[in-house]
Amino acid sequence: MSDAETVSLEIALGDHRFRIRIPAQERARYETIARYVAEAFDEVRRQARTHGDRAWAMTAFQLATELFEAQRRLDQGERQAERIRHLIDRIERASPTG
Repeated sequence: MSDAETVSLEIALGDHRFRIRIPAQERARYETIARYVAEAFDEVRRQARTHGDRAWAMTAFQLATELFEAQRRLDQGERQAERIRHLIDRIERASPTG
């Protein structure tokens, strides 16, 4: 990836600010992700009334839980899609025109 294809993006999460280099076409996606993490962190600070490392650890756990659940639903959906494909194949093989 050359510098011409990347941009610098400043991320603000809690009291921390940092810059990352990202593919130029991915800017909106990274900004959305940063907002999502910042909102999750702010929610943890409000609800748990905690700050610093503890708040970050709780936020990381919350986001990891969401990721794990999303992956589980995706895997479940893929298994259901495979079952449907299998049923369609069986129906097509059983049909007189199949």
